[in-house]
Amino acid sequence: MTDIVTAGLEPPLWVADSNAPGWLAFMNTPGYRRLCDWADAEGIDTYATYRVEVYLLDALFAKIFKYVISDDGHLVSDECRDDIARTERFVILSSMPPTVETEAS
Repeated sequence: MTDIVTAGLEPPLWVADSNAPGWLAFMNTPGYRRLCDWADAEGIDTYATYRVEVYLLDALFAKIFKYVISDDGHLVSDECRDDIARTERFVILSSMPPTVETEAS
């Protein structure tokens, strides 16, 4: 369903992806802390989120890609796909993410 909403939009204004090259090194920088502080302020779960795409349509919004976490804090398996269960949702944003120097965005 979320693919329908973003289909036909321009590429995202901004992307952070924890699978991007350089992400682990970025996690040891002040920019990572600023990014986490921004995400917390916007209501984005920094524990389970692995990708954020920011778009501007009538409002600034983000498509959030998250792993599904069980009540006891473990990753949930998607046995049909033989992978970790994932979910996507949208969040209306009050601000753009901070500008940080990284190869991960």
